[in-house]
Amino acid sequence: MNQHGGLSGRWVVACLAISALCLGLGLGFRNGGLDTAANVAGLVAVLPLVVTLVGWARQRDNPRTWAERMRGVRPARPAGLSPPMMWLAVLTLSGVTVALAADYILSRDPPPVRPGWTYASAGDIGPSALAATESAVYAGTWDGMLYALDPTADEVRWTCQVGKGHESVQNDTVHGLAASDDTVYATTSHTVSAVDTVTKAVRWTYPTEGAIDADPLVANGAVFVGTWLGEVIALEADTGKRRWLVKTDNLIDVTPALGDGTVYVVGAWGSVFALDAWSGEQLWREEPGSYVFSASPALANGVLYVGTHDKSLYALDAQNGKPRWRFPTGGQVDSTPVVANGTVYVGSDDGKIYAIDAVTGAERWQYATNDEVNTAPVVVSGVVYTGSTDGYVYALDAATGRVRWTFPAGGPVFDAPVVATGKVYVASGGRVRAVDVATGHA
Repeated sequence: MNQHGGLSGRWVVACLAISALCLGLGLGFRNGGLDTAANVAGLVAVLPLVVTLVGWARQRDNPRTWAERMRGVRPARPAGLSPPMMWLAVLTLSGVTVALAADYILSRDPPPVRPGWTYASAGDIGPSALAATESAVYAGTWDGMLYALDPTADEVRWTCQVGKGHESVQNDTVHGLAASDDTVYATTSHTVSAVDTVTKAVRWTYPTEGAIDADPLVANGAVFVGTWLGEVIALEADTGKRRWLVKTDNLIDVTPALGDGTVYVVGAWGSVFALDAWSGEQLWREEPGSYVFSASPALANGVLYVGTHDKSLYALDAQNGKPRWRFPTGGQVDSTPVVANGTVYVGSDDGKIYAIDAVTGAERWQYATNDEVNTAPVVVSGVVYTGSTDGYVYALDAATGRVRWTFPAGGPVFDAPVVATGKVYVASGGRVRAVDVATGHA
């Protein structure tokens, strides 16, 4: 540019060169997934073009510019910073900003991509039979087998037959698992077993008279289970010796909850029992309503949260079983709720996942899948992971319900996903799939 606001050839070339350079950088950033740097580079690329267009427009209004240049007239430079220098300063500062932004983004370590895998077992995975630790993934099948899988590949480390303890059942279905570093506890149709992960053998087996249809609860050195005959049984975790057995008049097909030395059990016929964890003594019993409990309870901050067949989630006072609030959904609630950061997360047969204020029972958000959600959600690092019978696993932002990713599991998802070792493990049919926890990529 010159004093009269016109264009010089060198300035036009410089502006176009800067624009081309910034556009090239922007495309490179975009292809590399650096959206922020790409946006800044694109903005800077526009500035020289704007300057060129403004100068061209002013030149049209001042035809003397080219004549003066042809005669070699060099107008006196006005005081202060000339327009070209001002624009050069602006572009320089913008370029520095782009460079700093790119340097910051490129210098960050990208999240590790952990390769996923799929393992096809000989038999279908049981209804709740998936568990994981940092060292192994465990899956139980309908034919009574327990598989220990390598968490980094689709390889079987070892297998063990469980569920042989009941005289009338040869190979019980594995209905539930709970795992620690050295022991896997498995419930089958009529047994509770402890499998040593070092020797890969059954350490002990306890046969039950009534059928078991849920995960065991392992806590405080004991294993707690309920049966269809209304039994609540506490076993010593190390030996399998019975600590106590309490008979109720309700069918119990869910996992108990434990807190402050009290075991909470919900019966299918609408009763809630509070039992002393050490003696089995009944502390109280309550029938909070004429509804059927259909899911395992969750305990948090003195409140029991449990779903029912009347399409509702209830919050019950853990001191006496009295209802605090009721949250209606559009379908039966077979999903075990999970409480995290003051929010209750639960699925419903209406195909939705709900986030509910744990204190007031007010809805915070809901997300609709394409079929029933009867698995328990899992909340890890601000993300809710859950499965649906539409065949997908969903990762949702715990605060907003926004979808982070979805993953096709290859069939209906009835088992709750398990999160460990930077992966989400999901069972569908006879397959266990591992996907990256951050991206959902297999």
